Amino acid sequence: MRWTWFITLMKRTLGIIGCLAFVTMALLFVIPTFVVVFNGGFRWQSVTSAASPDGAFELIVTKRIAFPANEWVDPSVIVRAELRDKVTRRVLASEQKRLVEDSDFNTPLIQWSSDEVRVISFDRRKDQSMTLKHQLGKSRQPTLGSGFSSALRFASFGPAWLWSDC
Repeated sequence: MRWTWFITLMKRTLGIIGCLAFVTMALLFVIPTFVVVFNGGFRWQSVTSAASPDGAFELIVTKRIAFPANEWVDPSVIVRAELRDKVTRRVLASEQKRLVEDSDFNTPLIQWSSDEVRVISFDRRKDQSMTLKHQLGKSRQPTLGSGFSSALRFASFGPAWLWSDC
């Protein structure tokens, strides 16, 4: 009977220490994400853009920190390349790649050809590339009954959450 109060006290103490250790570990994983959120790191940031040789298309390369941010100093990033029609601003092709660390990112080289555009040399660690297909010189004029204008109107004026991919 003399030791029951001591055993009860030890159980409670170990329970409290266990809970504090769990909260501490959870905060170590959650705090970097909150820091990145408040700094705007999960928003797409434009890196570079280039126009096709004939001026019909535009390639936009952006990057953002990958969610969740598990690192303090050099988090993983996602690099996205979007090929857009320069007149309608419609996205024709898009591709994303993940980089292990932000310091691995290098300003990409862009190569245009007759039916595709290649984004190369943007990853210092790996030899990653992105290839986006297009049809150079294809007419962008809407045809009767194609739904071109209504789709453009919806994409331009619909709710932001429908066409935003953040």
